[in-house]
Amino acid sequence: MPKVSFDAFDNATCPGSRSSAFFKGLRAAMLLSGYGDKEMLRLGVVVCPSGASTDVRASLLEYRFGFSDGSASLSRVISRDEAVALLSKLLHRTQAYETKILSQDQAVLWATAFADSMPGAQFFTNRGEGGEWDPATDSTFDSGVIGVINDRGGEGIMAGIWLSDED
Repeated sequence: MPKVSFDAFDNATCPGSRSSAFFKGLRAAMLLSGYGDKEMLRLGVVVCPSGASTDVRASLLEYRFGFSDGSASLSRVISRDEAVALLSKLLHRTQAYETKILSQDQAVLWATAFADSMPGAQFFTNRGEGGEWDPATDSTFDSGVIGVINDRGGEGIMAGIWLSDED
């Protein structure tokens, strides 16, 4: 597989430039590995107005990531290290049949770059500690991580990597 170069998305403050390159690079790496369904991988950054209510933020997440009921399923707060571990697992193997997507090393690199690009963020997921999940989409399986930086520079930043799978 060709080496994929990536830049962290400039501390999540630049949704139109580096974040775009980061997410395009991750999508390309996954497509090159044979992960072919673009609809099963949702990536992106959402910029919220300063002081946006929880309902507004939930609506923006619903729109950007295709969540079926806003952020209700994103009730578990996880540490940066837990976010990296979960994303590494999700980027490495599919949820339904554990088919390889990226190598373990590549998955860890992408997951770490995502977490490192959001210093001070609070991370959320729908995954429980035992591996159970509360579905956020209409897919059979779905999980991921949403990072939130509150009111940085007058705006709230939410960025995420979300993967869905069907059996």
